Order: sequence, then C-alpha cells, then structure tokens
Amino acid sequence: MIDYLKKSFVTYANQILKLLFIAGSNIIIARYLGPSGKGILTLLMSFVMIVIMIGMVGVDEANVYFISSKRSSHRKVFGNAVYQTAFMSAICILLFLLVKTWLLSSLLKGITVQYFYIILVLIPFAFMNQHIRTILLGQRAIYKFNIFVILQALLLFLMQIIFIPIYGLFGGVISIIIGTVVLTVLGMVFMFGYGRPGTAIDLKLLKKSYSFGVRSQLGIVFSYLNQRLDIFIVNYFLNPYHVGLYAMAVAVGELPWHLPAAAATVLFPWIADKKKEDAAKFTSYVLRNTLFSTTILVLLLALLGKFVIVTLFGTAFEGSVLLMYVLLPGVLALGVTRILGAYFQGSGRPELGTLMVAFSFVETIVLDIILIPRMGALGAAIASSVAYITSALVGLFIFTKLWHVSIFDVLVPKWHEIVKIRGFFKILKRSKRDE
Repeated sequence: MIDYLKKSFVTYANQILKLLFIAGSNIIIARYLGPSGKGILTLLMSFVMIVIMIGMVGVDEANVYFISSKRSSHRKVFGNAVYQTAFMSAICILLFLLVKTWLLSSLLKGITVQYFYIILVLIPFAFMNQHIRTILLGQRAIYKFNIFVILQALLLFLMQIIFIPIYGLFGGVISIIIGTVVLTVLGMVFMFGYGRPGTAIDLKLLKKSYSFGVRSQLGIVFSYLNQRLDIFIVNYFLNPYHVGLYAMAVAVGELPWHLPAAAATVLFPWIADKKKEDAAKFTSYVLRNTLFSTTILVLLLALLGKFVIVTLFGTAFEGSVLLMYVLLPGVLALGVTRILGAYFQGSGRPELGTLMVAFSFVETIVLDIILIPRMGALGAAIASSVAYITSALVGLFIFTKLWHVSIFDVLVPKWHEIVKIRGFFKILKRSKRDE
C-alpha cells in the first residue's frame, strides 16, 4: 500500500513538473504562433499519436502485463518491440503516402505537404518511444518512467524556446522531431540497462501479445479518439484557427485529469499479479480518494481558468474560456474512466475497458457531426463532456456489478481516509529516511 501511494505521489508530482514545461511550450506557441499555429501543431501531434494507438494493436499494453506479471522476460519483450516498430512503421508510412491527397484535403486541411512529409519521419521514433514507456512500467521502474516523461517535455520546451522565435511554425515542427528522437535514444539506453533485446522475433510471445492487445486495443483507441477525434472534426468543418482555440481549452481543462492519470499509471502494473478480490477492493480505495481530490482541482480551475488562459496565453485565446468550462464536468468523469480502464487491463480483462468506452466513442462522433456545424468548437466541447460522462457511467456499472462492489464504496470518500492524508505525507518522509 505505502509503496503504491509513494509511487503514485511521485508520479503525480512529476506530472506537475511536466505540466509546467507543457505550459511553457503553450505560452511560446500562443505568443509567437497564435491560435492557427497552435491548431496546426496540435493536428500534427494528434495525428501521430492516433497512428501509434492504432498501429500498436495493443502490444504496448501487453508489454506491461507480461513483464509485471512475470509471464515473459525483458529480453523477449524488448526484442519483439524492436521488430514490431520497424514493421508497423513501414506499413504506416507507405499507407499515408498513398492517401496523402485525401488526408491533406480533409482531416489535415490547412497542413502543407512539406509538414506532412516531415511528420512521417516521426512515426518510427514515436512507436519505439511508446514501447519504452510501457516496458519501464512493466518493470515497475516508476522513477525512470517519470524521468523519461519529464525529460521529453523539458527537451521539447527548450527546443521551442530556441527554434520558434527564429523559424516560427517550422521551428515548432522541428522541435517536435528533435525532442522525440533524442528521448527515444535515451530510452533505448534505459532499455539496455535491463538487458539486450532478443535477436529474433518470439512468435509465441507475439501471438499472446496480439491476443491480449486486440482485446484492449479497441478500448485504447476509442478512449484516445474520445479525447482527440473532435480536433480533426473541428478542423474538417472549420479551420486550424478554431482547432487552436479548442486545443488550448482542452490543454487547460484537462489539468485536473493528470491526478487520476498518475494513479492509473501506477495501478495497472501494481494489480497485475493480485487476486481479483484484493485488486477490486484496492481499486475502489484509489478511485474514491482520487475522485475527491480531482473534484477539488476542478473547482479551483473553475475559479481560476479564465485568468490562467487570458494571462498566460493572451487575449487571442479568450474564446477558449467558455470551451474549458463546458469541458470540466467531462474531465472529472474522464478520471473515473482512466482508473477503471487501468483496473480492467491489470486484471487481465481489457475487453471490459473496450466495452466501457465503445458507446461513448460512437456518441462523440454523432454529437460532433450534429453540433460542430451548428455551434462551432462549443459543439465539440459539449459532445466531449457528454461522452466522457457516459463512459464513466458504463464503467462504474460494469465494475460494481461484476465485482459486487457498492457504488458508495467506489465514489464516496471515507472520512478517516481523508484525515489520514497528513499521515500519508509523514509516512513518505519517514520511509524516505529509512531508504
């Protein structure tokens, strides 16, 4: 318990540090490139991330499960990761070259062909980057994982400080490339610290990884698309300027979400080798206390959000304020979904995570198509909030019914647990002295 809480706290503290670098990046982008530049960079990065989510076919999630549950070795998982990266990168790059004209006239409208070619270079590094993250999680190397994540945000921020004032939007694109490439190289150094990769593909492990991954993959893709697909639909119906306004609202509105995200990051490998009853009970503890803390953060952001957006990013982004307020209820629900998704994956039932977000994925598309042409980016914010809440309700229904957990135990914090928060920090301090 203490080890979990300690690593969750460290992960969240590092998330805060990462968010400071991301905020710095957004300030640089906002001040030099404005909403349109912010929109173009968001489209490019979201495009790459969706490619990775789909192209992984869930193998990255299988990395965590098989290593943390000791069902496979680092050498085998690492070796398969290298081969899978090379194979899927080649397929994706070829496919996108074939459909280039359609992409640039629809989902990536407003992106020049030069930027499109440049961003394709990022795909193999992004694939390997994701493998590295999940292998570190599987090893429960939470501190190295956090270092890796923070350095990526820091390096991107430093590159943007250097290149964007000089080269503008092109400097923003180059910063993304340099940051990802350098961090992937560093991640490979971390990987070799646990052993060399296998020299041949382990087909038996690969089959098991795809079997696990396919069951979780749709859920992962649906969940990510629920958060990012509306960006492309906004671009399709409007333009990168409105994408920039909406993306800034999302970036600020999702700040409280990083607390449950940190808790879920540690929860996944933590419960992979636990008994189902113990895992469900512990997940309930994590969920109710995380939800309580996230609610406080959401209320604070509701009070300070307008000041944060206008002061840090300028009056050009004042249109993001209302969008952020509309997103906040959904962000709170998104934290519930994130933790339950980690539980379903860690307990070996990733298909339940898929079921949790499948309906809300369809709901997002339908509502976006109906609302965005009529209400602009505000329609996207409404659609997202409704979809996030739907996903959380479905997940709670599955969790409470299958594992016979009371909804009150899941959602309502216990007073003695709140009181013990101070004691938790004392334990952290004492355990740190004893190390």
